[in-house]
Amino acid sequence: MGKGAFGKVHCIRENSTEKMFALKILEKNFVLQKSKSTINSLLQEKEMLTMFSHPFVVNLLASTQDEDKLYLVLDLKLGGDLAFHLPEHGWKEESTIQFYMANLLIGLQYLHSKRVIHRDVKPGNILLDERGYAAWTDFNLSTTIGPEGFLTRNCGTPLYEAPEVYKKAPYDFKADYWSLGVMMYEMMFGRVPWWTKDNELRKDIDYFEGNLPDHLRKVGDQPRSLHRAVLSEKLPSLPSNSFSQACVDFLNLLCAPQKSRLQDFQQAKEHPFFKGLNWDDILLKKAKAPIQPRTDQANVSVE
Repeated sequence: MGKGAFGKVHCIRENSTEKMFALKILEKNFVLQKSKSTINSLLQEKEMLTMFSHPFVVNLLASTQDEDKLYLVLDLKLGGDLAFHLPEHGWKEESTIQFYMANLLIGLQYLHSKRVIHRDVKPGNILLDERGYAAWTDFNLSTTIGPEGFLTRNCGTPLYEAPEVYKKAPYDFKADYWSLGVMMYEMMFGRVPWWTKDNELRKDIDYFEGNLPDHLRKVGDQPRSLHRAVLSEKLPSLPSNSFSQACVDFLNLLCAPQKSRLQDFQQAKEHPFFKGLNWDDILLKKAKAPIQPRTDQANVSVE
């Protein structure tokens, strides 16, 4: 089905039930050549997966190993990742954005209830099942937040990282909400907030004017400009006004300064953007998903 940084993923069938699963095979020799932190990250991800059992998370169902390989049996999601389904100019139907934001918020609330922060929220880490429902995957940067209630390690995908993560300032679960807001913006307009349609940094951005932390000064001009854009803690102007005020307000609630950002799942459920949505129907997968993945072809981009 695919090849990742540490191994391959196959589609397998259980003979007794005819059920299909994903089998992730990791080559031990290859993994052991990596840094200690990378190895620890993989082991932590495997351990973390044993905690999960939820319809909007890719769950680990079994694991085993032999002398050369580690085998992980996971939920099979044949619908492709969310990045594959995002059109070039975004989704114009607000109901589609509402549906997938509800999927993601339900799944994220489950992770946070387990004290797990994802830390790499982006469309490529969201998989769709054959019915078009979304599930969280790729937990190699995820970790649990302990009694102290915050973290300081800078990690993730720069375009989606929250300002406080960039700064290596104390951050908590709300960092995932900022990243989810960047992804919502991408659903709306087909690109992340700071890029033009030609993949260049926008000119109309509010930049952070203070001194950059030392670890951000050692990068090139364009990354440094991106850092200053994110550190402003403010989204640039929207490319169009084709969305409702409730939709825009919820986007701005996600991509807000840390103290005024979305606080929790309950606050999201009560927001006007989700007015009239039957959350139980989403959780139980009774509603028809707006995206119906193709069954006659692979739902992946062909390089």
